Amino acid sequence: MFALLLSLFAAPASFAATLLLSTNQSSFGPGNQLLLSASITPSNDAGVPADIYVAMVTPDNAILTLNSTLQWVSTLSPIAASVPLAALQANNFYAAVLPANVANGNYNFYLIAVRAGQDPANSSNWLGVSTAPITFAGGTSAPKVELTTLNGSCTATQYCNIPLVAGVTGGSSPYSFQLDSFAYGTPPSLMTVDLLTGNLKGTPSLAGTYNFQLCARDIGGNTDCKPVTVTVSQASTPQTQAWVFIGGSVATLARITVDGLVIKDTNSANLSRYMYMTPGTHTLTATCVEVYCFSYLQLEAPSGYAFSVTEMRATPEEIPPGASKTFTFTLSKTN
Repeated sequence: MFALLLSLFAAPASFAATLLLSTNQSSFGPGNQLLLSASITPSNDAGVPADIYVAMVTPDNAILTLNSTLQWVSTLSPIAASVPLAALQANNFYAAVLPANVANGNYNFYLIAVRAGQDPANSSNWLGVSTAPITFAGGTSAPKVELTTLNGSCTATQYCNIPLVAGVTGGSSPYSFQLDSFAYGTPPSLMTVDLLTGNLKGTPSLAGTYNFQLCARDIGGNTDCKPVTVTVSQASTPQTQAWVFIGGSVATLARITVDGLVIKDTNSANLSRYMYMTPGTHTLTATCVEVYCFSYLQLEAPSGYAFSVTEMRATPEEIPPGASKTFTFTLSKTN
């Protein structure tokens, strides 16, 4: 986002509003007071709902935003959300005395108006932008945090716990970890970063290659973000899966053998009897003993699919013990 902000602000652009962000001076040192003032003048689209962001880019290219409580945070938080785009003059809306432990160097402040609820990292959502650079000197630089990351891999639809942190040095421990909300790219869906370890945990749903940034933050708020790549491979699938419906009871595929498909019902009981049949609609006659029905049908079809049929539950009220009944069921091949 840092490069995007600089490049787009330097290029001519047509926005729905003119924004102006200013500071009370351009050079600062320890003990100086920093004041930020802002104005917004709509040129068109007045009244359009907008999110207003105030961002700061530090000398090491870390990005912080000023949230609605006027606190600098490392997440992408607007100072005002879903407000109508209108004329505004906010003199000295932010004031702070700068401490000695601020890192020396150049800082850039940004004021950005974004269409409400839209991604501020996408310039097509911007309604206006302004910047105000300052320089800080004479301070004691904050301790630098250095994060070393690892790439990882995982299998779709399986739970994964992927270490992404090789090590962290500098700063003041303990460290915490989070995604870089300003960078492009996201981790696999349904996976989250462990705050304490930096591991990526969860059960990804889709295979693919995912590039994103992981950040380490020390107890003093010093941050370092590095790119990581996580590759999610497609889960291996059985050669054939089948559902068998008999008398309203469902049996599901349990495993595949050389001889064919072994099917179990919810009772997990198998018969040794095999049937050979092709996908399609079939009927079989079963004799019931108490609450279980047993198949006596065997079909020979060399090109078909072999599977063993389990006990199929049926209540005595449905089929009296010793009676026989013909069931129609469908065998289908999927995946």
